[in-house]
Amino acid sequence: MRTTMQHIQRLNAIRETPEDWRRANVTPIFKKGDRNDPANYRPVSLTSQVCKVMESIVKERVFDHLKSNNLLSEEQHGFREGRSCLSNLLTTLEDWTNILDDKDCVDVAYLDFRKAFDLVSHKHLLLKLQKHGINGQIGQWIQAFLENRKQKVIIRGVESDELDVLSGVPQGSVLGPILFLIFINDLPKCVDCPVCLFADDSKIYCRVPRMNSNKPELEGAHEKLQNDLHELQNWATKWKMSFNVAKCKIMHIGYGNAKNEYSLNGQVLAKPLKKETLEF
Repeated sequence: MRTTMQHIQRLNAIRETPEDWRRANVTPIFKKGDRNDPANYRPVSLTSQVCKVMESIVKERVFDHLKSNNLLSEEQHGFREGRSCLSNLLTTLEDWTNILDDKDCVDVAYLDFRKAFDLVSHKHLLLKLQKHGINGQIGQWIQAFLENRKQKVIIRGVESDELDVLSGVPQGSVLGPILFLIFINDLPKCVDCPVCLFADDSKIYCRVPRMNSNKPELEGAHEKLQNDLHELQNWATKWKMSFNVAKCKIMHIGYGNAKNEYSLNGQVLAKPLKKETLEF
């Protein structure tokens, strides 16, 4: 172990990673849907155990920096100490309950990124790391960790050809989650409506009036949510991300909800089917 730590210290000092640390064997994990559709599998990267030790050291330093400088968005509940799916749900549930108690309604858009972890641009991620003050040896080591990566898929002992990894943060790595949180950290700043995030899973909602209600201050409230959806699309385009609009849904909550129509990237958002389950 002592030899391993000395090796890690030396690598940190020269800001590089060995080639085998940047190789991954990808195991596809089935999520749901048609098992014959490759899009229904999550690619989990099996990487060097020694590299994971180094990643843990870097992750701890990065988290300490983000926490001490209060840099992570309060709207983010994923991969954070003291936060979880439950805190995500309770935050929105309390807000929605207060809105309904005021005899108003809520329109909620559930958004789904297409291959969120896999589409992260390394160039843009490194830019955001610098803006969060993560540079020097740590920043250069993360850059070396991301660049010139290779991977191959292994299924039942059969290996694919090895290919270059041109984008994304490795799913299954120690650093992957925190790097993604940094990448998506500025998303809530581009909208006016409340947003709640759990990693890449996001929902944005707006208080809207009941039909025939006499509340001039809420007139045209649904346009605010539509404008924010447009801004989110602009954010995704700017940072080379993409929404899977077919999986994005709109939900109307409250008696007398006008059930306004909303669109994203020129496509009307569908309402969830009765058999579908949404986070609520």
